[in-house]
Formats: sequence, C-alpha cells, structure tokens
Amino acid sequence: MADPAWAPTSADVAGLLAQRTLTADGEQVGEFDQDTIPTAVQVAALVSITCRDILTACGTIPPPTDEVDLEADAKGVATVGAAAYVEAGFFPTEPDSRLRELRTQYEAMLKRLVTACGQVVNQGTLTPPGTLPDPQYAFPQVAPGTLPAGFQGVRVSSLTERW
Repeated sequence: MADPAWAPTSADVAGLLAQRTLTADGEQVGEFDQDTIPTAVQVAALVSITCRDILTACGTIPPPTDEVDLEADAKGVATVGAAAYVEAGFFPTEPDSRLRELRTQYEAMLKRLVTACGQVVNQGTLTPPGTLPDPQYAFPQVAPGTLPAGFQGVRVSSLTERW
C-alpha cells in the first residue's frame, strides 16, 4: 500500500526530533539520511506504519474543504506518531519522558482526528465538539513480524513493553 498524499516525510519527523539526527561520529545533521541512526529509509517505514494506523482508525481522510483541512491534520498526527515510534524503537533504554509526551500527544491528536473525520463523513460538515460520542482508541499495538520487509533496527517488543 502506497503512502497517502498527506504522509509526512522523514524531514518532517526530524523537525520534531532534531536531537536524534546524529551520524555515527555524533554530528547533528538536522534530518535523517543514510548516515543517521535511524536512517531516512527506516523513518519512512515508520511513517508508513503510522499512516496505516491512522487510516485504520479513521477509515478515510476527507479532502480539504473551505471549512477544514483534515489531510493537514492527518499529516501532523502521522508526524507525531512516527516520532513516537522512532523514540520507542531506536532509543528504548533512554529516559522515556519524551516518549510519553509524544505518545500522549499522538493519542489525543488521533482521537480528535477520528472524531473530525467521522463528523465530516457522516454529516458532511463539522459539528460542535461533544455532539458525537468520543471514539475509543489506544496507541496501536505492534506485533512481531508486522514491520515492512527489510526493515531493521527496531525492537518491536519495546513498543508494547514501554507502554
């Protein structure tokens, strides 16, 4: 499945995690590339997983209207979600306050996006907050073997162990 048009780039994720864009010799380069850990390819794989999670939760992301741009919102949610996956998968032994912050932010943003998508799809327009029941959503659980083929460098079990 190809990433949706609203999918963030690895550079978008690096914007949240600039301190993680280090080369093997410790130089901060500001974005993920082939010399950083994780690499840009690894971050792109995590972006794909996060976009799939969002589409599973929302069903669809309606196109932008004059009233609201849920594709831009979905991109923001995916950026934060992918950053949380990077923290959990590549830095599992470090203090996890940043991970908790990203996870909390991701869950709240995703919940709002699911509600907004449901309102637009079901009613054709956004309605005031609280008029639809809040969806129940938990951060996606990742089972061993669900990462894209060839993906390396993430301890999948760390995602569920830490949360």
